[in-house]
Amino acid sequence: MLRCCGVIVTGLFVLSLGCDSKKEPSMSDALAKSDKAETDRKEAKDKEKAAIKTAPKLADDPTKVANPWTVDTVRAGLVMGTVVTYGVAGVDAKGKPVTDTYRAEIKGNNEHESKVIQSLGSASSAPQAKQVASTTWSRMSPFFNVEKVTVKLTGREVVETPAGKFDCVVADLQGFFGAHKTVWMALEKPGIYAKVVDHGNTNGEDDQTEVTYTLASITTPPA
Repeated sequence: MLRCCGVIVTGLFVLSLGCDSKKEPSMSDALAKSDKAETDRKEAKDKEKAAIKTAPKLADDPTKVANPWTVDTVRAGLVMGTVVTYGVAGVDAKGKPVTDTYRAEIKGNNEHESKVIQSLGSASSAPQAKQVASTTWSRMSPFFNVEKVTVKLTGREVVETPAGKFDCVVADLQGFFGAHKTVWMALEKPGIYAKVVDHGNTNGEDDQTEVTYTLASITTPPA
């Protein structure tokens, strides 16, 4: 009797037992996988562009008040590397004058959440200024995030800033923990406020905060 890998030869009979060998992926399989990955990437890009194009259009009716952004347009508009800066002026919680700058950057962008790093210019060297905050995508901006927010749309306004002139929907944001902000949502810049007024915390009886953030610049990475 002869015995080899998976085969027994005995007399006039041959029994094939099979071999437990792994089949290496062929070059054609590898190319097909690569092509699929490229196709998926292009489809994702096309979906982002389509989301921006299908955003609610309010520019034709300056009296209409509605949220100008969708979750998809905010996510597509704020790609990783987007940077916004603001001029800051007003009074702090104790009523003292405030003059500063504010910078925020999208450090990560996936289907579910954004990762944002943000700080005042006066605190840019502090350790917390380098901390990355994760925020679930919504119809509001991840910049100036208000936790457990209630949104009330209050009107329309054209705002002129150092970054340009923006047609905006104005919204009042009330947070569950007392945060209160008024924001100007730029119709054609999903996820970016042309202006923000921080009214401080409504839970603090002596809080005198009234700080205005005015958009100074928008920088986006090359496509």
